[in-house]
Parts: sequence; C-alpha cells; structure tokens
Amino acid sequence: MKTMLMIFLLSSFTLFGAEMVAPIQAVSKEGILAAALPKNLIIHEARSHWIVKTPLANMEKRDFYFASLAPNVTDLSHFDQFGKVLASQTGEFIVIEPKNRTAMLELAQDLHELGHQCGSLQKLSSTAIVTEVLDSKPLISNKDQRVADILDKANRDHIVRTVELMSSWGTRFESSPEGHATSRKLKEIFENLTPADRKDIEMELVSHRGSDQSSLVIRILGSQTPDELVILGSHLDSINSNNNSNAPGADDDASGTAANIEVYRLLMENQVRPLKTIEIHAYAAEEIGLVGSAEIAEQYRAQGRQVAAMVQFDLTGYSKDGKKHFYFVSNNTNQNLTREVASLVDTYLNTTWSTQMLLFGSSDHASWHKRGFPVAFPTENPFSYNRKIHSAGDTIDGINQTEQMEDFAKLGVAYLMHFAGYESL
Repeated sequence: MKTMLMIFLLSSFTLFGAEMVAPIQAVSKEGILAAALPKNLIIHEARSHWIVKTPLANMEKRDFYFASLAPNVTDLSHFDQFGKVLASQTGEFIVIEPKNRTAMLELAQDLHELGHQCGSLQKLSSTAIVTEVLDSKPLISNKDQRVADILDKANRDHIVRTVELMSSWGTRFESSPEGHATSRKLKEIFENLTPADRKDIEMELVSHRGSDQSSLVIRILGSQTPDELVILGSHLDSINSNNNSNAPGADDDASGTAANIEVYRLLMENQVRPLKTIEIHAYAAEEIGLVGSAEIAEQYRAQGRQVAAMVQFDLTGYSKDGKKHFYFVSNNTNQNLTREVASLVDTYLNTTWSTQMLLFGSSDHASWHKRGFPVAFPTENPFSYNRKIHSAGDTIDGINQTEQMEDFAKLGVAYLMHFAGYESL
C-alpha cells in the first residue's frame, strides 16, 4: 500500500453561491489528493477538474454536475436555462446545480450538440478521494507464451457481430425501455459463454440511485488473493444528441463492450483461472454524467476495496486515416499503469501507440481516478475521433478499423492475465 500526499494552491475561478453551508473553493493541485478539507473544493490540474464534497455539504442533498467545455464555448450564460452555475472558467468548465432531472438530461444533450465528447458531464463525488491505493505492478513482467497463444485465438468476426447486435437494439439510452433491458441482455451473453464447471464466476446487475439503468459486473474470483481486483470496463448506454429514439452507439460504446465480451470468451475457452479477482464492468448512464461508474467506484472506495488496476475501453473501432493506433490518455490517468499497459502493446501487438491529452469529455475511468484508484485509458484519437457518435449514424458502417477493435480485445486479455496472474494448467 502506498500513501499519497497533497499540496493545495489557490487558483483563479469564477465562484458563485457564497450562501452555501459549505462553499465551493477553487484550488490547484500538485501531488495527489488524499483527503477533503472541510468545504467543497474544485481541484484543477492541467484541464482536469473535479469537486470533493464533504459530508457536511452532502447532507444538503444537492446534486452538483461538472461539465468540461471546449475552448470556443465562451457564453456561459447559455447554461443558466438548465440550473444555477456555481463555478466556471470560460472555455474550461462549469459546475452547475440543475433545476431537476429533466434539466440535467437536457444539459447532457445540449453538451453533445455543442460538439462535446463522451463524459463531458460528470456527476460530482460526494466524498473524499481515497488515501491509499495498491501499486499498479503486473504479476507477470515479461512476454508470456500462454498469453501470446491465447491472443492468436481472438476472433474479429465475434466482435463485429456483437457490435451489430447491440446496435440493432435501437437505443441504449439510460431512461428508455431498451436501455433498461440492456444490462440483462448483456448478462445473457456472458452467461452463454460461461462453462458449466466454472464455479468461480459471479454476475451482478448493479442498480443505481442516479439512473434506472443497471450496470453489469462480471467477476472471476481469484484463487490466491481474491480481495485484490483487476478491472476492465466499458459503458453499455448510448445517446443521440437530437433525440433518444435512435441511438445505435456502435462505436460509442458497443465497440468497447464487444471487445470486453471477446476478452471474456478467450479467458473462458482457454480455462484461465486468475490469482487476483478479475472484474469486467459494463457501466450504466455514462452519457449523462458517468453515473454508473461513479456510484460503483464510490461504493468500492467506501468499502475499502483493493483495486490494483482499472482500464477502460471506450471508442475502439474508428481511425480517421484508417491506420491502427492506440492513444493512451495522459490526463485523469495513472502514469505508471499507463506505461505498463502500453508496454503490452509493444510486447504482443503489431501496432503503434502514443499518449495524448483528452481536452474535454471523458469516460468511466475518470470516476475511478477521482477516487484515487490507478487507471489507464487507451482509445481512438481524442482529436480526430468518430464524428458520427451521439447520432443515428453511429452504426457498424461507421466503424472502419475492425482489426483495431480486435487489438483492443487482445490488449484486454494481456492486461488481465499480466496484472491478475493465472494458475498453471
């Protein structure tokens, strides 16, 4: 276990709402946040922002949302229609208290219409970030022949068919009937891939306070240190910025979920039994504020769960120039874990990678990072991303790099086997 320290420096933000019981205070951060001071804090680090709400503030039962903004968004009065803006920085972010749930959903759609990426709207944490995390070190450090042999069995067609299937459901928007059924349908897919003799498998539909959509957690119990968790995530919902009736969400994020299903298939068919517990997560309501992952990560923090590593797959099937390439997001992530996971690309995959900041938008990895857990986030080019996401056009026809999707699945297998370890046959 490693304890983390923090240093706070005053910063310049526009702040509102001085009448609050626990007013918002803006700070810059050097080092890692370890505990909350007795007030709400906006933590800022190179275009990464979040709030820590203390128990005193949380007693007010007020929901705050953070929205990252593109640099060209300068008219912040535009957001007054959705609720009370509590803090802001032009071209950077707003912190807003929506009038009600309907206003929150309208704000989420408005951000998508403004051209923002996934995760631009995030529901803010209600407690402090954890003070300790496990070191993110793989149990297997060198190239492993069994891992390589399993990667050779990855099946691109399986991944494509899963993307087509999920896209055919019409929409997976969190408040729609189809969205409510999504986690159950995915659970059936995982169940059908599970051998009858695997008694070490658990599957859980996780309900949420902030959404009627459920998340799905697949658990492969570790045989030696089951309390230590290695997590691979994606999100199961989709959104259409114009309306919620047709949101196929092929790239965003059926592509990540399909890759993770292929990861599970490969682990099951090759009888991989991990030493640490592996969890594969499919998060609900990512598109309206990372709701599912935030609640799960907060629960794990409160329970003192030991998360050795968390990797998120979101947007895996598109490349503007048609070439395979992994982009590892460098902000809101853990540098050591990112370096270790990227090294697996060098070891096992015939492709290239680089690091890149995600200037606005985010994904479910941020929910874990903000609670002190080590995360990595490989994805498509954050700048030249698939412009058909959040529309009826996000179909399988818009995915032009199925080989890259297969590589994400291979990376998922390598990551889980290296970080969770496995029993010898």
